Amino acid sequence: MARIIAPPGGAFMAAVIYEIWPILARGESGQSPIFYNLPVAGAMALIMTHIADLRTTDTAYRRKIGTLAMLLFGLAIQIKYTVIFEGIFAGVYLLYFSITSRDGLYRTMLNALVWISVALAPTVAVYLFYAVIGHGHEWIYANILSVFGRTPESAQVLLHRVYRILLLIAPFAAAILLRRALRIPQPHDRAAEIGFLNMWTVVSIAAVAVFGTWYIHYVLPVFVPLSIETAPLFCKGTGKVMLYLMCGTGIIWGQFMIARHLGSEGNSALFHTLEKQVAYGRDGCFFIYKGPVSLYDDLPYCHLTDHPFPSHFSLEKEAQSTGMDPVKEMGAVLSQKPAYIITGGEEVPGENRAVRAALYDALTRQYTMIYGWTPKHASSNDRVTVYKRVD
Repeated sequence: MARIIAPPGGAFMAAVIYEIWPILARGESGQSPIFYNLPVAGAMALIMTHIADLRTTDTAYRRKIGTLAMLLFGLAIQIKYTVIFEGIFAGVYLLYFSITSRDGLYRTMLNALVWISVALAPTVAVYLFYAVIGHGHEWIYANILSVFGRTPESAQVLLHRVYRILLLIAPFAAAILLRRALRIPQPHDRAAEIGFLNMWTVVSIAAVAVFGTWYIHYVLPVFVPLSIETAPLFCKGTGKVMLYLMCGTGIIWGQFMIARHLGSEGNSALFHTLEKQVAYGRDGCFFIYKGPVSLYDDLPYCHLTDHPFPSHFSLEKEAQSTGMDPVKEMGAVLSQKPAYIITGGEEVPGENRAVRAALYDALTRQYTMIYGWTPKHASSNDRVTVYKRVD
């Protein structure tokens, strides 16, 4: 896509920048946009590289390109639903071509029906699967309704998250402003592609803003169009310097952050130590209140709860969004007498105090701490401790 609006060197630099920047937004461990950005980019590339043909060719060709693009969005939606906004934008853009190419009302409505159906098909198929096995209501609640049950967080927390997101986007904004200041010529025969890219960029940023929680990894989808936007800078010497600075700064900053995360949140050595501490599941079940949830995947899993994600118990804001009473569910977990419980250190802001009280009451009476890990450069809130049942 970058090659459409920039020379090969600029396209290469855009690709390099996209590889670097996700690390700065906590993407190095595999957040969902790391995976759905690929089908989204594929769908957008189908449209962007065929804009001229979409305007001039027949209805069947438009329908084919649109169907392939919407199928990719349908698959991306099943990775995470936040991609729906970019999918709607792509669908509306395709319909615009259908209308302006004089397909007529009937053909345009048929295109809309086909494209919407293809985009929704993977989600409908997954829902039907869960409905058939008797969990249709749970699927709807978990995937659609639960997000509306979150309680709002403090303005101070939200402003800090917005600041971090703006800090990551700022170099791209500076690059785009520099591109305009340098008056880098844009290919006149690529005006439609440039317009599409600009609209996609705006929609991706708006999609981040609309959710309101503003976790740092929510900005990961924005890096796809923003990286492409930087590519034309390669046409000017000053622009090249800007691209080199972005790459160099991003690499240094990213590696510093990875080292910091390893020091404050643990590494493979800690993970394997925790595996050994819970005896690979041989001594009984283990429960994670705070810790690496990937242990559930790596070790034999005991079905202590159908809400295994730690924050569903530990965070106050999730208390009304999970479909369960976390205090009662914690009681149900403890009643099954898990052999090991993995938790953290001191209480953190926003923690569900009632759940924590129930857990630590049981830990005090029935468990003994057998292992503790303290990060090198973080507070005691980031500790990982393992308790073993003694009665």
